[in-house]
Amino acid sequence: MINNVEFQESVEIAAEKYGFNLTYTDSKFESDQKNLIGSMSKIHNFFINNMKEGKSSESIDYLKSRDLDGTDIKEFRIGYAEKDEKSTNEFFKKNNLTKTDLKNLGLLSERGNFLFKNRIIFPITNLRNETVGFGGRALDNFGPKYINTAESSIYRKNRTLYFTIVFIGFEKEKFVILVEGYFDVIAFNKLGFNNVASPRVLL
Repeated sequence: MINNVEFQESVEIAAEKYGFNLTYTDSKFESDQKNLIGSMSKIHNFFINNMKEGKSSESIDYLKSRDLDGTDIKEFRIGYAEKDEKSTNEFFKKNNLTKTDLKNLGLLSERGNFLFKNRIIFPITNLRNETVGFGGRALDNFGPKYINTAESSIYRKNRTLYFTIVFIGFEKEKFVILVEGYFDVIAFNKLGFNNVASPRVLL
């Protein structure tokens, strides 16, 4: 195991680094994982477009109050999940994403409802910079202030940091600064600290 990830992912990371091609014997597992990550990427892009199209002036105003501008929103790929479920459900239908798919991605509550409504969305990525989960900051007083994607086969909280590009900074500095939340990571990064990350579990 390297970088606190499972054996298979460790092998994949090492193979990419040194230019080796891998052949999988379990092609179904590989296909399932790629499909899940592909679906998560589509959903993330949907959230990004919501933000880009100004679906919520409140979200933009809030980000401005935290000293984030349009460049920051783009760089950190911050999105927005709408309060009204209609367009979100239409997006799922258009992209053939069923409730089973959403459950497998960790995006449903225990009652089977979509987790992210009227929230600023922060992507959580793996070491290949592929989106595997989301963190959502509420813009109203309904429910918890922050929620995260439930664990899935592509997302393990105890093996994931917010802003995994931190490992680029780690190679230079040889240490990582752990902070509490998404905005802390972004604030440090804007000051030039690339070796800062936020754990997805309590320390």
